[in-house]
Amino acid sequence: MSSIRTKTAEHLSYAWVTIPHVTQFNEADITIFETARKAFNAKVEKDGGKLTITSFLLKSLQQH
Repeated sequence: MSSIRTKTAEHLSYAWVTIPHVTQFNEADITIFETARKAFNAKVEKDGGKLTITSFLLKSLQQH
């Protein structure tokens, strides 16, 4: 068991120094996206899908 703890400690220490620890908070007005999502949601649900804000965000990112 001690060898597992040693390896775990080594990997955690490595991750702590190599992975950047960043937290960022931004605010955005998504009123237009939410209005469009609600407008198209009935059709999407009728076809068996689920329309979420994530799909709009991914499409937005794909355009740039």
